[in-house]
Amino acid sequence: MGLEADPPVPPPRGLLPLLHFKRLPDRALAAARKVVTDDDAFRRRVRDATSEESVGRASWLFLDRPESWSEELARLAAAVEDADGAAEETKAEAKLRRRVTVLESSLDRTAEGRKRLEAELTVAKEQLADERRARRLAESDAGRRRREADSSAADLDELRRRHSLLQQAMEGAAPPPPPRSEEPAAEPVPSPPLFDHAGLSGLIADAARAAEVLSRALDEAERLLTPALEDAPRRQEASTASLGGSVRAGGAARRQPTPLPPGTFDDSVEAA
Repeated sequence: MGLEADPPVPPPRGLLPLLHFKRLPDRALAAARKVVTDDDAFRRRVRDATSEESVGRASWLFLDRPESWSEELARLAAAVEDADGAAEETKAEAKLRRRVTVLESSLDRTAEGRKRLEAELTVAKEQLADERRARRLAESDAGRRRREADSSAADLDELRRRHSLLQQAMEGAAPPPPPRSEEPAAEPVPSPPLFDHAGLSGLIADAARAAEVLSRALDEAERLLTPALEDAPRRQEASTASLGGSVRAGGAARRQPTPLPPGTFDDSVEAA
């Protein structure tokens, strides 16, 4: 306004650099405050060019500077600071409230997740209890099967022992071979079995599976073999009587083993 007056009134030198800015920078306020403070004439010119309603009470005190203006300005500044502090507190409280809301929502989600985990844990405990019961049942069943296997093995050993005794009895009751002659011996004809071999093998297989079946099979085998064993001495005496002359003429006859089919071992069940 001073530059546009007639005649022009030049501003203080400290304000000349600021007159060329279309938009004042932040440092312009500090520069203007220093010029107003140092130049009383310019301060009065600024005061006369405005009013308290336009700039506010605090700025008007700074420009007019009545008596005790600094104390009143300090009180106004303190009030502004208190208001700013209250506003900051309000902002901080609002921020805290938002954080509390977020935390409460997070706690709700955590509680839901905890309930879900507890339910899964309950199901897992039930499954673990079922698995433990099944394992105990399996262990008891395995123990029972081991005891049955041990009992079957013992019964099988007893069956083998009794079978060996029967085989020895059969070998002792076999009829003597025919006497030796100068003529070439004919191809020996395998003697028919004294008992049902397939039936006895089936009984032995059944005996290996259960002790009770073993006992019944053994009794049945003994029953089948008893007539043959009892009749063997009579057949031996009859054969000896019919061949007595030949034995006396040719000397003591040597016993010949009964030939076995090819691939059959003499200590096997098939040989018996």
